[in-house]
This record gives sequence, structure tokens and C-alpha cells, in this order.
Amino acid sequence: MFTLASRLIRDFPEYYHYFSIPEFTFSNIRQYNRNGLLRAGVGVDGLKTGHIDDSGYHIVASAQRDGQRYVAVVFGAESFKAREAEALAGLNWAFANFKTETVLKAGTVVEPAAQTWLGDSETVPLVATKDVQILLNRNDKAAVKAELVYSAPIAAPIAKGTEIGRVVVSNAAGEVISLVPVVTGADVAQVGFLGRVATYIAHGLGF
Repeated sequence: MFTLASRLIRDFPEYYHYFSIPEFTFSNIRQYNRNGLLRAGVGVDGLKTGHIDDSGYHIVASAQRDGQRYVAVVFGAESFKAREAEALAGLNWAFANFKTETVLKAGTVVEPAAQTWLGDSETVPLVATKDVQILLNRNDKAAVKAELVYSAPIAAPIAKGTEIGRVVVSNAAGEVISLVPVVTGADVAQVGFLGRVATYIAHGLGF
């Protein structure tokens, strides 16, 4: 249920608002949303409730406060109030103890001057292709490490948007959190014949 909720929020945001509707009328029958946390003023705006005789009351509650969103999943509660109390306690604990930090944004130039080979420009910028957000404990001062990995020099011709390497994001324990593809931020044409000759001579290389 947590996986389904997370994918719904992330991949289908255009449908999410339906889960916060407090009531609706169909065939002249008014139906109320059974998620009481929607009316508690605690930032909850979804997602579902349920009950099964063999395992009790359930709730999948999602809340957003100050741009942070968390999802709490409770199964097997003894009552409506119990499931809501457990979900709210979990959400409050998450908001109090954790924060989501953006450590890298798509479009960021991670290397302004990567060396080229036989290019009409000696360097080319390298750009990150996606955002990286990580969950951090508010009391944890551990650093996050980001390392750019690519092979240089980059041989021309180079088309803008060519994947050339990646940024490896890891935590203080050395565990990899994310791998972000890195692409070239500009076109670089190859120098002409005389330019290639001059480059080879300058580097003491033969043909």
C-alpha cells in the first residue's frame, strides 16, 4: 500500500486531489470521506481507509507541511479513532525528526570546463540531468558526498546533451544514494585538418 500510494503521488498527481474530497452526493445519497484526518487541520490530504474483519481497521494517510510530504500506513487497528491516532502519530514523528533536502538540481553545471580533444573549444560544460532529493535526520550532521565521474579528455565532435558520465551521491557511510547522468552542455565541433596536425605536433604524437 505504501508503494502504491507513493507511485500515485509521484506519477499521477493530477488524480491526487480526489482523495481530499470530504463528501460527494451520488443518486441523491450523500457519502462522507471516512478519513477523519482530512478534517483535523494537520495537513492530511489523502489517501484511503479500509476495514477487514480478520485484520481490523486500516488507513493510508498522506500529509504535506512546508513542502515536505510523508505517507503513514497503519494496518490492524481496533477502531476508526485508533487507526487515525496511529497514523497521525507516525506523521508527526516524521515531520519532527526528518527533512528532505535537494542536494542537486537538474540543469546544474557540475563541471564548467571539462577538457576536450581536437575540439574548436578547449572545454565543454557538463550538466546534471535530474534532481536528487534525500531524506535526512534533522539531528544528523553527517555530510553527503557527490563525486563527478567521467573520462577526459572528451573527443570532438561533441553534440550537446551527450551523456558523458555521472555524479555519484553517497552518504557519510559510503552508501550510494543516487547515480545522476551527466551530459554535455554545448556543441563542440572538431577542428579542421590543420588544427588536428597542430594538436598532434604540440602533444608529440604521430599520425
